[in-house]
Amino acid sequence: MNPTLTIAMPCYNTQAYLDQCFDSLLDKVAGVEIVAIDDGSTDGTWATLQDYAQRWPETARVFHQENAGWGGAINHAIAEARGTFLLVLDSDDHLDVDILAQIVSKLEELEADGAQVDLFVSNFVYDHVLDHTARQISYRKMMPRDEVFTWKDVGKPGISEYFMMHAITYRTQILRDSGLRLPEHAAYMDSIFTLHPLPYVRNIYYMDADLYYYLIGREGQSIEVDVLEKHIDEQLLATRTVIDDFDYQELCGRDPRLANSVARYISAMMTVSTIYLFKINTPESIRQCKEIWAYLKKHDRAMHRQVSRSLAGLVNRHTALGRTCARCGYDLTNKVFKFA
Repeated sequence: MNPTLTIAMPCYNTQAYLDQCFDSLLDKVAGVEIVAIDDGSTDGTWATLQDYAQRWPETARVFHQENAGWGGAINHAIAEARGTFLLVLDSDDHLDVDILAQIVSKLEELEADGAQVDLFVSNFVYDHVLDHTARQISYRKMMPRDEVFTWKDVGKPGISEYFMMHAITYRTQILRDSGLRLPEHAAYMDSIFTLHPLPYVRNIYYMDADLYYYLIGREGQSIEVDVLEKHIDEQLLATRTVIDDFDYQELCGRDPRLANSVARYISAMMTVSTIYLFKINTPESIRQCKEIWAYLKKHDRAMHRQVSRSLAGLVNRHTALGRTCARCGYDLTNKVFKFA
């Protein structure tokens, strides 16, 4: 029998984290397979993955590919997945194994009942390396708990209630039917993974439980200017790709709650892109900021109007003083909510 859940695990030079990640999963929960993709690592990641596959051949399936980036690894994992559902787990993060067992059991129950759930949502936790603190992100205000529901039942979200990759488990066939194909050799592609399949989702289920622990504060994960400069083109690529993916008026005609969820996420992406460009604070970055806002307006005026009325529009200041205030506001918010 095929497994209930595929855990897609992209791996690149994460040998130091694999033991924690694999040991928390292997031989612990029935109905789960791990599909780990080594994305051309240069450390001992591939050898470690092969070792796990030899010890747990029915649970751990490992594949090596030439470096194609996070998106390329996820594309590969979706193609190889045998599970009815698919969850992405970055190999330096980890899952709560007891909650995972509960979720797999619930997925099997829903399948046996013919519920045809397309999207399963759970909570995630920002797990901070430096100060050993944690912050839970839940969806209690936004979604009914422990029942199958549709977009019309999705309520007004709280300030942190976005559909994030760490919170979502998709039906694998939904990912395939949506034609999801992530850009390769680029970071920040999790936003496309999260958003692109949403219009194909009909039935949703939310379990109010903390499954995913997202490690914050790793080396190279910083929002220091040198890191931002290195990856800003990829952030902008992801933002443009998501803008191209949707028509706000068409979404509103289909379901206003779905349209609101997509617009909120695009607003968050525009906020991050704007602030990152303000932090770089060069003539080139200020030009890029104007260009990404012009791109949104040209491609979807209705979405542009919606996003301009959100936090993204508030931070998009056009003077040096305004940009400084936006940066300071972002930094203060980050200190309080610790999302980066």
